[in-house]
Amino acid sequence: MNSFSNIKIPKRFQRSIRIDTDFEDNNVLSSYVNSATSNRALKELCNHISTSGQCAFTWTGPYGSGKSSLAVMLNALLSHGKSNSYKIASTTLDDDTVRTVNDTFQNFKDRAIIPLVAGRESIEDQLLTQLQIKLKGKSKDIIEILKSSSKKKQIILIIDELGKALDHAARNSEDIFIMQELAELANRSEGNLIFIGILHQSFFEYANNLSINVKKEWAKIQGRFLDIPVNNSVEEQIHLLHSAIASLSKKNWKESDPNQFVSSFIKKFSKKNTWASQTILQELWPMNPVFSIALGPMTKKSFSQNQRSLFSFLNSSEISGFQSFLDKQTKGDFYGFIEFWNYLESNFSNALENSGDSHNWSLANECLTKSRELDDKLSEKIVIIISLLQIFNLKNILSTDLETICASLPLTNKKEIEKSIEKLKLAKIILFRKTDNTYVLTEGSDFDIDNELVEYLDRYKTISTEDIETLRQIRTVLAKRHYIQTGYMRYFKYKLIPFDEINKETIKNYYETIVFIFSEEKEESLKKNITKLLREINFPILVGFHKNSKILFDSLREVLALNSLLKEHQSMLIDRIARNEVKNKLRLSKLTFYKELDIAIQDAYWFYPKYDSIKVETYESNKEEKFYNKNKKFNELISNIFDDFYNQAPVIKNELTNRNKLNANGSGATRKFLNALIKKEEIKDFAIEGHPPELSIYKGILEKHNLHEIDKNNKYFISNPNKKESKEFYNLFKQTEEFVKKNDKSTFLEISKIWDMPPFGIKKALHPLLMMIFISANRKNIAVYHENVYVIEFSELLIDFVMRNLKDFSLSWVNQTSDNKELSELAKASSEVTKLPVVPTPLEIGRALKQFLKKYPDWILNTRTLSKDTLLFRDELKKANDPVDFVTKQIPLIFNKDTTLDFNKFKKSLSEISNAFNKLLTELKDLIHENFKINDDDEGFTILKERASVIKDKTGDFELNAIILRLMTYDGSEKTLQELLTVIAKKSITKINDHDIEKIKIDIASIAKSFLKAEAFIAVDKRRKNMTAFSLIHGNATGEKARSFDFILSKKEDKKAETLAHDLEGVIKDHQGLFASDEVTLGAIAKIIEKRMEKK
Repeated sequence: MNSFSNIKIPKRFQRSIRIDTDFEDNNVLSSYVNSATSNRALKELCNHISTSGQCAFTWTGPYGSGKSSLAVMLNALLSHGKSNSYKIASTTLDDDTVRTVNDTFQNFKDRAIIPLVAGRESIEDQLLTQLQIKLKGKSKDIIEILKSSSKKKQIILIIDELGKALDHAARNSEDIFIMQELAELANRSEGNLIFIGILHQSFFEYANNLSINVKKEWAKIQGRFLDIPVNNSVEEQIHLLHSAIASLSKKNWKESDPNQFVSSFIKKFSKKNTWASQTILQELWPMNPVFSIALGPMTKKSFSQNQRSLFSFLNSSEISGFQSFLDKQTKGDFYGFIEFWNYLESNFSNALENSGDSHNWSLANECLTKSRELDDKLSEKIVIIISLLQIFNLKNILSTDLETICASLPLTNKKEIEKSIEKLKLAKIILFRKTDNTYVLTEGSDFDIDNELVEYLDRYKTISTEDIETLRQIRTVLAKRHYIQTGYMRYFKYKLIPFDEINKETIKNYYETIVFIFSEEKEESLKKNITKLLREINFPILVGFHKNSKILFDSLREVLALNSLLKEHQSMLIDRIARNEVKNKLRLSKLTFYKELDIAIQDAYWFYPKYDSIKVETYESNKEEKFYNKNKKFNELISNIFDDFYNQAPVIKNELTNRNKLNANGSGATRKFLNALIKKEEIKDFAIEGHPPELSIYKGILEKHNLHEIDKNNKYFISNPNKKESKEFYNLFKQTEEFVKKNDKSTFLEISKIWDMPPFGIKKALHPLLMMIFISANRKNIAVYHENVYVIEFSELLIDFVMRNLKDFSLSWVNQTSDNKELSELAKASSEVTKLPVVPTPLEIGRALKQFLKKYPDWILNTRTLSKDTLLFRDELKKANDPVDFVTKQIPLIFNKDTTLDFNKFKKSLSEISNAFNKLLTELKDLIHENFKINDDDEGFTILKERASVIKDKTGDFELNAIILRLMTYDGSEKTLQELLTVIAKKSITKINDHDIEKIKIDIASIAKSFLKAEAFIAVDKRRKNMTAFSLIHGNATGEKARSFDFILSKKEDKKAETLAHDLEGVIKDHQGLFASDEVTLGAIAKIIEKRMEKK
């Protein structure tokens, strides 16, 4: 007879929640099962909003842990106090939780709560769509919509299934920088914008298949969010399970426990775990209580792509599932580990074989196969029980001891169980571990860890710093409040050190370190010695000790011993089971050690120096306070220490750059920002469009501290900080200025070291940025040098050098004076030639002259064709590394006239340099026009194009053809002239030297002759009427070889020839009587031609 026919799990445990459709559903609220986890999560969220200003959160927990329901409850608590939703929520949750939520949000009367269930598509697209609908945003910029809307009312944005959007981004290599922007906006909103993302796993896990660098970026973005775990404890899962199945039957385990195995187990388990209710565990029939305790953690596993939860299992009608069991159950049957194994094997075998638990699953199946060879069904069941507890790593909840096995098989005689266990041991299928009296699946290892460990424990009766360093465990504590307020992510790293290894020298190695010391020295003496050491320290450090450090010392000793055993023992190389056992024990020992360390740290006696003082402060926590409060106060102490030592660090809230080492995104954004600084300083926002990372740098530094101002000509410029508006920035730049003024030259590296140390503590990645801003703000007084060469102006290449290596740069401070007639005249003359305003100071004049020379071609920098004074001026200016020295000393020497500076000569040299290249181009242009017979007008250039087109590709001379192609586009402009000359010279005309010029002139004549000759030989039918071609062949009576002469006449020349021919015809007629015939007349003409040809 079926005991549970037609009985189903209550509906309230069957459906999943969608926050977008269930937000206002009171049925969802009514079915909510209150839990300590839910209350803790809401209170933690409120506490962070109230105390630290953190407003960007993630709720992370497995499927079915109640995250979505919790979001619905939060919405109800924030609804109108008289609404039914509020009444249900406020009576369901703990009173303390309700008060905390009310107190946190009471100041925000007007709010919009936006629920969004994410899908597998771009998070930006999904957000933009919902914000356009919910907030009626007109902008296409998510951040702008939220920023403007949150100024009017509080915005609470809740995104469920955020993991789907992250998974989509990971699979499609999409950027998730929008998540960082959302977090930063929320965390700076002072509660006006709250962001809650609901996840099943961390950001980082969605990026598993991405590159290491991208993983780091995702992990960094996750760091902007405070993660609140929503993960029901075993206690809560048992209560939920009881709520779901206790009504199925009035029967309980007291009636179905003939051997009292279950009752004994429940009594012992509830004694060890005070939260466990014996009554509730007894009322879980027909589910075995041992299995019930294990079920919650087991159903948190994600089987491949299946999203399983406790309740999805309870409602499963799959083979061997719980609902299937209820449909078929007969009197006396119960659901336990054996049935669940069949459920997994039937439905998830392939998924487990391809999961992270594949090894344990394979080992379990192997052991189960071996147990079947014993022909003992009970042995198989015992292997299954041990296997499931081992596969799902439940030893922290349930141990695989005899009592647990018996309670899992309550209808079986204990002696039979013990007999089957012995069979399994003899067959080496399971192994008994004396350390904790448990049974584990085995592959045949006989390694005795406890005996082997003794030798290694003896080695660490005393512990040195070197021993501790072998653990390579870098633990840090973030000064969170300091970070939120200043933008600087500063950490203290932990060091455990024997006190006898600390002295005046070694303590200097512990910059920004929490030094926790071991010592057998008496407490008062220890306090006195620590205080004495710290009086001479002027950097952040925290030194502490615990009055009773023996427990911590012993746990550390075990960790070190196990670590050495794992590295050194021969069995670790050949016995995988033994190796895994040692690794597991080491893992647990480390957990114990760090737990003891955390306790010791919270209860320690601490000492720390004050900035720029011999005073040493002390701190000791209240022993009666809860750990959470102790930890909170200790973290506040860390922030206070950093506040004290770095009290002059300007607030810079930009995570891309406010760090010690730039990542790829930060490096790219910094480079773009600096290039915009040197190119577009005069434009608002540097003309940066959209919301790229470089704009956040601009806003976080220049805009926030008002360092980009506008002048009377409506042009923007980088300004020095104002003391009232930005005291810290002012002090930073002022101290930098004072340091630079004291030295002839100061390297960037020297300045960087000042910025590193208190009271500034500027992160290294910010140094190139701030250095360039400092230089730009003080350009009238600063001369910059790269590898000791004066920097005329910064280029993209030099920006790369600045970012890569500060040590190659240096600068000097120049005290300016403009009250000088000579300087005024030099500035005026320089301005007239350069066509730019020049301030009458040595540095500005020198910089203007260097820029003036730099813009000309190489030929100007090297030609010796200039006048004597100009050559000397040019050469000295070219090699000048000190522009001030050049202006004040070299120029007066070069242009000296009766002990005074001859400004006319100075202007003449500037003009000569300015005009020299154009003068050269004009000379070469005239030569080209003369030799190629080109008229310098539009008609002439049109005719030239036609002439060149006729002979293009017909000469068989590739070099000549290249010239012909340029002639086809030549129009007399400087651009086409330089292009033509570059082809003729076979190098850029701007790169030629004086020797090249004569050769170019010869080549012009030679190439023109070839060009004209080619024209003469082109077939008559291809010629144009604009040109007349001639070819003459002549031989004389002496027998010399006949000579030819080919030439063409332009239209203009042809007209001249026609006029001359007419005159000659008149002469011939006047002397007709002298000539006997036409032959004599032609002979006379030929004689003239012969004489002309001899001159060629």
